[in-house]
Amino acid sequence: MKNKGSLIKIVIICLTVAVAVLFVTAPCRSVDVKDVVAKGLPKIIAIGSGVGTYYYVLVAGLGRMTEKYLGVKVAPSRTTGSGNVVELMLAGEIQGGIIDPDVGLYCVTGQVDFKGKPAYPVRAWLQSVYIDYDILVRDPQIKTVKDLKGKTVMLYARGSPFHQRMADATLNAYGLKPSDLKALPYDSDSECISSLKTGKIDAFYGGGAYPGSSWVDLMRGDRNVRILHIDDEHMAKIKSENPFIFGATIPGGTYPNMDKDIQVCADRCVHVAHIDLPDSFIYEQTKMVWEHFDEFCAYHPRIRSMYSAKDVKFVNMIYHPGAVKYYKEIGVWGPEEDKRQAELLRQAGVKR
Repeated sequence: MKNKGSLIKIVIICLTVAVAVLFVTAPCRSVDVKDVVAKGLPKIIAIGSGVGTYYYVLVAGLGRMTEKYLGVKVAPSRTTGSGNVVELMLAGEIQGGIIDPDVGLYCVTGQVDFKGKPAYPVRAWLQSVYIDYDILVRDPQIKTVKDLKGKTVMLYARGSPFHQRMADATLNAYGLKPSDLKALPYDSDSECISSLKTGKIDAFYGGGAYPGSSWVDLMRGDRNVRILHIDDEHMAKIKSENPFIFGATIPGGTYPNMDKDIQVCADRCVHVAHIDLPDSFIYEQTKMVWEHFDEFCAYHPRIRSMYSAKDVKFVNMIYHPGAVKYYKEIGVWGPEEDKRQAELLRQAGVKR
């Protein structure tokens, strides 16, 4: 992500620990067990939370709220990525987690890495964590993605299959392959920034949430650094072949060297639930988040800008029926979402 400084890391670690302690030790308002049983709610669920990550904070916060308002205990479970989450859900060891949208789509429809496998019991219920993917350059002769041909580009973040998929999709829309570039992997945004400043590379492909302080500092220090715009024609091609990607607009003035709006690729990570969790529980949990959204936002400063009920339109995954019921009630789920849901169910060969 873009805020990689040591101070930010310390703040995030402290916040994570604080929330974890609060989640484990702080008392919750009691809920009558009889009410829980009457509503058909489970007594406890295990949710994949990562290890000491931003996701852990989200799971801890949601867990505390779920126990407070629904009387259902949430046990954070150590996970090592989206693939691990869905495999544990298939095995019945956990009942939910936070995953990348490509894994959420493909594990259910049996595509790409999941070809030939049974449909996974993974359903979306809450869309989150908006991430934009930016191509930063400093050579004024590089005006579009097409101009990256033959250039040295830090293209992939190590250990991130989704990042690689996003980069490949962008290149493919412009008729390029990684082999057409001098493509390099990288470990951190700071490595990319340093390499761009010193001329070691011509560009890099980074992900984060605007406005990123690292991007601001880089562009303020070098007026030649820019983010490449992806026009509507090429974005349409990217989206047609990668339905989990959408176009996001970074407003003009967001960064020092950017007077006009630009379009970049983006995605939203997704909270998922096992299809066997009762519809009544997922309905109540979805409702809980949005009716107590201010409380949820208190768990992390980025939540308010990253979550929106209206963003169901951006998530190309099968939604849990309980969540669909709530989103229809508040008017953000309409005919287009019904059509998408029906098509994905058809592709997966399942009824719900």
